[in-house]
Amino acid sequence: MNPKIVAASAVLSLVASACARSSSPPSVGDPAPEFSLVSADGSALSLGDVLADSNALLYFNMAYG
Repeated sequence: MNPKIVAASAVLSLVASACARSSSPPSVGDPAPEFSLVSADGSALSLGDVLADSNALLYFNMAYG
């Protein structure tokens, strides 16, 4: 599997988690909060790093949920 896809998936799951912990829920169109994490290979990865190279899409398929 493409490492960028794996990294983007990890970033997006953390965005969802960060939004869930915020004091007020995000509105449609609000930017995701900036954060960083350590990837499986030990390198630092931030949301800004992912968005600098590509777009990100967060999708929830409730049929499997």
